[in-house]
Amino acid sequence: MEGGSKQKSWMDSVSTEGAAHYLPDGNLSHVQARLNYQADDVESSLRRNGKVLIKRDLSGSDASPVGIKIVPTTCQINNARLMPQPATLKRNGFQFENAPL
Repeated sequence: MEGGSKQKSWMDSVSTEGAAHYLPDGNLSHVQARLNYQADDVESSLRRNGKVLIKRDLSGSDASPVGIKIVPTTCQINNARLMPQPATLKRNGFQFENAPL
């Protein structure tokens, strides 16, 4: 890296910007966000296949990805705290817990 410029990473395409939408009572309703998904034509790698991976260099940093094809997709993410019934692990795959610090 010369001149203080940061090396580009495959993760540099992640966007943290989104439009927040609020209800009249001030509660957050939902946000529009750009999420990165794998392209449909990338072979599934839930089981190791050697076709989709990220190698680590000797210093432990991510090196070049293999077989990764990112498709930025704009999605609406709803405030799950406003669901008519509380989310459960069984029904929704997540749940909220009261766990004060």
